[in-house]
Amino acid sequence: MGPIRQHPADSIDVMVPANTPLSVPSRTCTLGFSLIELMVVISVLAILASIAAPSFQDSFEAYRVASARENLVSTIQFARTEAIRTGQPVVVRRKADCASNNWGCGWVVFRDTNGNNTQQAGEASIRETETQRGVSIRSNAGSADFQAVNIFGQFAGSPFFSFFIGPTPNDDANNCTRVAFSSAMRALSTKGSGSGFCP
Repeated sequence: MGPIRQHPADSIDVMVPANTPLSVPSRTCTLGFSLIELMVVISVLAILASIAAPSFQDSFEAYRVASARENLVSTIQFARTEAIRTGQPVVVRRKADCASNNWGCGWVVFRDTNGNNTQQAGEASIRETETQRGVSIRSNAGSADFQAVNIFGQFAGSPFFSFFIGPTPNDDANNCTRVAFSSAMRALSTKGSGSGFCP
């Protein structure tokens, strides 16, 4: 059988009217802000940020002061426990690189085997606290450099002393705190502002 030939009569011609579109153009939808809308949003955000900034700053300062207070209280309590447990005097002393009467750069705790309140060779640190960033700490003790605890867990020297903690550089902020220690090693914290509370 030979190849099948298609006659012209077998073909079908489709007539397309002249006014019929061959393709439908796609519609694009653009989403976003106009320049004016964007400027309004930025302005509103800037206003809100300026209102919230002081509140955030105050919260950060309060957190730093509270953290330094907790470190001091836990250190004093640790020194008392160690003195009673080991039967040796324990001293909490601010680090040597601190400025005068400023405990903000940290402190060390050691067993004072020779009773001179100074850490010497053979008197290893049993606890060390790093720099308390963003705060200033001052002691009103008779010696501003150290606080000694005797073998009975009592303060050697004055039975009462206080630390004054405040945020830096704004030392007169309302976040200043005074931590007072009694002879029974109880800590009483009072928050306020002015010379009675700030370092």
